[in-house]
Amino acid sequence: MTCTGSGGSITKNATVNVNHQACVCGADYYRVNKGTTSSCLGAKNVCTSNCKKIINNSTEDIFVPTKTRIEWNSFIKYKPAGVSIINCF
Repeated sequence: MTCTGSGGSITKNATVNVNHQACVCGADYYRVNKGTTSSCLGAKNVCTSNCKKIINNSTEDIFVPTKTRIEWNSFIKYKPAGVSIINCF
């Protein structure tokens, strides 16, 4: 995973270690490219709970807001079509 500026991105060729369950929570947002699965993500600076993996099976890259817990929870509740969300822990 690469982080740039205030956001991070999961690239199509990224390798995610499924045995490593650390929650990534340092960015304001992440981009999850189509056909990829994110690392464990959570709201910025409060990722000790509610960490999720985002599985993007849609035909578009998606924006995942993580700046606040409210944004993060709203994304989880109203996820885009073609996107699955699973618990990390």
